[in-house]
Amino acid sequence: MNLKQTLAAFILVTFFIFVFIDNTLAQNMYCKIGGSYNASFNSQVIASDYNFITSDSLSGYFSNTVEKGTYSSFGKGLSFSASLGYAFRPILAFELGVSYLQSDSYLNHVYDKRTYYGGTYDSYSETDKLTAAMWSTNPSLVFSTHTGKLTPYAKVGMVIGFASKSTEFTTIQDNINGSFTYKGVRDFYSTVSYGTSSALGISYFLSNKVMIAAEVNMVNISVDFTKSEVTSLSSATGVNILPYQTTSFTKISYEKEYTQSNTNKASTNTSEPRKNLLVPTPFSSIGFGISLIFKIDTKSWFEDTDTE
Repeated sequence: MNLKQTLAAFILVTFFIFVFIDNTLAQNMYCKIGGSYNASFNSQVIASDYNFITSDSLSGYFSNTVEKGTYSSFGKGLSFSASLGYAFRPILAFELGVSYLQSDSYLNHVYDKRTYYGGTYDSYSETDKLTAAMWSTNPSLVFSTHTGKLTPYAKVGMVIGFASKSTEFTTIQDNINGSFTYKGVRDFYSTVSYGTSSALGISYFLSNKVMIAAEVNMVNISVDFTKSEVTSLSSATGVNILPYQTTSFTKISYEKEYTQSNTNKASTNTSEPRKNLLVPTPFSSIGFGISLIFKIDTKSWFEDTDTE
């Protein structure tokens, strides 16, 4: 059993242990489904627009660099969730949820053109479309109070996430001898990530079995993508050129610390993944969500709550 399966099994077993220690199982359980739109929180640079131009001629040397960063988080986007809840007391419940986040997409652009003395030149242009997604499980405690049909509540918990990221890139290399264009996809793979979650909300009884809830939620989590791989690569005419690439081009290993040495006798081993510095990727967000809550049993959750 791998780490992901172990964590999932532990959370499920813990949940059902708590449930079955109470003999009023059905009337104390509920299910919740909903969605949320999330804005970025704890933003960092996740993309940039970089332009570098140089010119070397009889009149002298000229260079110009312009770079603009995109500050955001891959937690920005739409998320959907479903959870099971169990009320221990009128003011305390435990929820175990599963959620899926689809992030907004971002563009990263690089343009580098160098003109040399005599009129020769080299230019490089790359445009990347970055997207990400995360599956997560969310165990949490819910504290609530009741005022007629309204139930204000606060929720605190943790997030255990499994994220993925993909970059669709288009590269154009151009010089005095001609131009070459290729397109590809690089997929990023992460370890299990841990974070915290919280929410403030209010729910309203639509009937004795259904409630509607609105909440403001916050998630604080970052992801370590430890490796990436080019999974497709083709020329402008659609010819697959991936099999002709070296491992050091197609695969990257992201390390917290690494050493790489070259000599005039031995260059970097192209049959091994190259190494880059590991930089945590932000998935934090603050969002607004709407959900429906369904009772498992028609009997009131709380005997002292008037739902009529």
